[in-house]
Amino acid sequence: ILLAAISMQAQNQQDIQTQIITVGGKSGGEAHKNQLLHAGGLKFIYKDSTGYEVTGFRMTVVKHNAGTTEFTNPQNGMLTEAMREALAGCVAGDKVYFEYISYVRPDDVHLKHTALSFVITGS
Repeated sequence: ILLAAISMQAQNQQDIQTQIITVGGKSGGEAHKNQLLHAGGLKFIYKDSTGYEVTGFRMTVVKHNAGTTEFTNPQNGMLTEAMREALAGCVAGDKVYFEYISYVRPDDVHLKHTALSFVITGS
C-alpha cells in the first residue's frame, strides 16, 4: 500500500510539472486582453493531452483603481459570458488571474493546476 501511495504521489507531481494549461497559448506574463478573449478558455498544451479535461476554475480581475471582481466556472475550462465581458473592459495595467484550476486525467484522477497570472498590456 505504501509503494502504491508513493507511486501515485510521484505521478501526481509529474503531472503538475509536465502538464501545462494555457490561456491564449500563454501560461502567464504580459498579454493583450484580446489574446485572452479570443482563447475562449483554458486549454492543455501537452504532447498527448487526449482525455485530460479542465473541470473548473476561478478568474479574478484586478482593475487599476476599480477593485477586484471574481468569477467562477465550476463546470469546464471555458470562459463564461460574464468573464468575457470583464476581460473586454480591461485596460493596460489591469491584472487577470486564473486560479483554483481543477482537471481530470484520463484515468479519472482529479488534480489541481498552479495559478496563471497575466498583466494586460493593451486595451
